Amino acid sequence: MDHPATAHSKIGRVSAERYEQLVSETRELVATVSKAQFAIGDLTDQLKHCV
Repeated sequence: MDHPATAHSKIGRVSAERYEQLVSETRELVATVSKAQFAIGDLTDQLKHCV
């Protein structure tokens, strides 16, 4: 993200840099969970055909 952040910029209680790190890590986790949910759905569909 393009923020004119300085070394002393804060977002809430964290530095702007740390905020960006937290947002990035959270986005990665959400993407991982989403992929896992789709994979579980695909496997469930396959299991339905086995019964």
